[in-house]
Amino acid sequence: MYKKKTVFFLVLTAAFNMIFGSQYLANPLPAAAGQAIAAVSQTSTNQSEVARQIIVRLKDIEPETVASQVGAKVLKKGPLDFATLVVQAGENPDEIIKQLRTKQGVVSAERNSLKKIASINVSDPMYADEYNLNITNVPEAWSSGAAGQGITIAVLDTGVDLNHPDLKNKLVGGYNAILDSTDLKAVQDDNGHGTHVAGIAAAELNNSGIVGVAYQAKIMPVKVMDKAGEGADDIIAAGIVWAVNHGAGIINLSMGSDSETAVLRSAVEYAVENGALVVAAAGNFDPLKENNPGISYPACYPQVIAVTATDRADQIARISAAGPESVLSAPGMDIVSAYWTKEKGSTYAVADGTSMASSFVGGVAALIWSKHPDWPAGQVKIALENGAKDLGVPGRDDQYGFGRVDAGLSASAYEPVQGLNAPANITALGGLVKGAGGSQADLLVPAKAFGQSVQLDLKKVSSPENLPSEILPGGPAFAVDFTGNPQKMLTLTVQAQIPAGSSGLMGYIYRWSGSRWIPVGGGTTANQIKAGIYEPGIYQAGYAPGLKITRLAGKNRRETAIEIAKAAFPAGTDTVLLAREDDFPDALSGVPLAYKEHAPILLTNSQSLPAEVLAEIKRLAPEKIILLGSTGVISEQVQSQLSSQGYQVNRIGGANRYATASAIAQALGTTGKAIVVNGENFPDALAVASQAARNGEPILLTDAQMLNPETESSLRQLSVTETLVIGGEVRVSGLLFGQLSGARRLAGSDRYETAADVFLEYPVTGSVIYLATGEDFPDALTGGLLAALQGTNLLLVSPTGRSDLFGEVLQNREGMEAVALGGPNLVPERILNIIKELIR
Repeated sequence: MYKKKTVFFLVLTAAFNMIFGSQYLANPLPAAAGQAIAAVSQTSTNQSEVARQIIVRLKDIEPETVASQVGAKVLKKGPLDFATLVVQAGENPDEIIKQLRTKQGVVSAERNSLKKIASINVSDPMYADEYNLNITNVPEAWSSGAAGQGITIAVLDTGVDLNHPDLKNKLVGGYNAILDSTDLKAVQDDNGHGTHVAGIAAAELNNSGIVGVAYQAKIMPVKVMDKAGEGADDIIAAGIVWAVNHGAGIINLSMGSDSETAVLRSAVEYAVENGALVVAAAGNFDPLKENNPGISYPACYPQVIAVTATDRADQIARISAAGPESVLSAPGMDIVSAYWTKEKGSTYAVADGTSMASSFVGGVAALIWSKHPDWPAGQVKIALENGAKDLGVPGRDDQYGFGRVDAGLSASAYEPVQGLNAPANITALGGLVKGAGGSQADLLVPAKAFGQSVQLDLKKVSSPENLPSEILPGGPAFAVDFTGNPQKMLTLTVQAQIPAGSSGLMGYIYRWSGSRWIPVGGGTTANQIKAGIYEPGIYQAGYAPGLKITRLAGKNRRETAIEIAKAAFPAGTDTVLLAREDDFPDALSGVPLAYKEHAPILLTNSQSLPAEVLAEIKRLAPEKIILLGSTGVISEQVQSQLSSQGYQVNRIGGANRYATASAIAQALGTTGKAIVVNGENFPDALAVASQAARNGEPILLTDAQMLNPETESSLRQLSVTETLVIGGEVRVSGLLFGQLSGARRLAGSDRYETAADVFLEYPVTGSVIYLATGEDFPDALTGGLLAALQGTNLLLVSPTGRSDLFGEVLQNREGMEAVALGGPNLVPERILNIIKELIR
């Protein structure tokens, strides 16, 4: 973590009257409000006083008792069992802290800390162009029905101007944490910063002045900063807790310093645990005097959305602090908003800083939440991250985080544009494209599937060649045409025509490779067939004979993989993945890539290619073979043996299993979502493999207690905002889970319950259930692709029991078929018969 340094704050000078023109003046404050300002101004924070303050967290003991034991006095009692003590002048607070930490009932003791508001460089208020709204597509969000209605934004700052024409009708009851007062007058701004921040987030749409991002949201003024723009952590913490307890959904903290305290951290945690979204400024610095100090507190807490600032050119602002904790960026330079000054009262000003960027993101969050009021705060955060425009290096980076916030895209990220007729222009919003010319197909393009707008066509075409004789056509051929590589899997749906006499047939979507038809997805007896695709080409629906067996097995794992490949690709395919048969952690992440490449996974000896595997490769007749793992996993000798046969051989491998999984994820190339599993224990990865493939999501590996560097790098490069963790806390610890963006967990009491939970979580569209042993894993590894290809999941079974899980898992699965992967010693006939009976 970077060393932090206190950020700059707004300073007004005698030149202020020359800066602000009379046309920007609003109604002056009434006398009563002016008296309130005078009262608040007397509470200015004194650095020397704060230096004598100690914050203690207590359990089962009164603050007065503890204070008397060390010769201190109780200054205030705060929330969450914290209290602030003040030591006598001349006493060393650090020595008192050492004493306090030995006292019974003292959970923690630390110095109090000052935070400062985070904005600098007031400039010409005549420039009232709110470019920040247009560059981030806020009007698009408004037109979609999002305006912040029903959402309350707590502005923890220097207060808010109670009489500003753009704000006075937006206020709800507030709190002065300095005076411990809920009197409305006590929250009057006496600095200007809080008014500016509030205006950016939610100024009223009233045909005058400026308009805020979420112009229908309410503002809760919480004064935690004095007239100099400074506030102590215990006061800020009290303000956070009060705001949460009084209905604030969004907490904006446009402040920061290089120090952190338990009281502030606990208040932030309290806010998040109670359903609030916390947004904070990354911090500012003077690039002429110092280097980037890193993200300030409280922004760098993992529960907080840390916001850096951008300029008019969508570049990181020269004054913006940055660091690995950056989550989002937003316009923060030349930002016009409401303002207050002692001389002029209500007015307007242009200012720079991450304060402005933070409150802007708070406003966008209110837009999203008003459109989806049933969402938890975490889902709003994911929508913000998913909708952001990626700037700088690809993926999440230290300067822009996930990217510059985009209100229009975030507000509509989960609502793809409907009713697009091919050919269609696909924007970042994505869309559902209806095929032209009687193709009876549509293509779902997720938001941000392409880096820029693309033309996409979907139309009926003449078939380049008839489907193989054993496959009955389910409709005409059609072409999908687009340029570029999608960063998310596209979902192709065909309304097929079920052929007469199709009993026992299964529907698939096939792609013409230039020499043959290759199945890309399906596995259903219904007329609606779905498949995930990544590439343009000619596609056609067809119905092929279903499996006539209830077991796919060979004499060993190698031969079982061959039988699975024959079932998946009876007419061959263009690509084959090759994994090591006796030590296969490097191949755990391979199933999603196999699905993308329409490739079976075959198993080989480390040092030489078995004859039967080579024979199956020749039957498949691929153009390309991908080796999974480094030369220490699959030797150069195997690679040379394949190359000598005329195959193009590529290798995806790293220094270890974690690096290989990351390299496979990069080859898959999809962004936004990922699955994280323990890299030392295989069943969790295999239980979710087919599901990951069907959704186009990479599988990344980790240690139980810490995130491996390779995995952390992939999560950032792939801009992962939603993470699915498979397995309990023994597999992936709670601490590590908390470090993952948008994390949720699927876990049972053991591997079988976890596999059952995965099966129940995701609906299957196929007609077959595949069973694999949960004790030995290569059959599940190679069978995961077959399950994905047929629109279903694997179910791990125990050779000795756990049949109690089957009833719930297989409820309403009547009419499906059950196929075991591996011999009876791996999936006993008894278990297979139980399942067959349940789905008969």
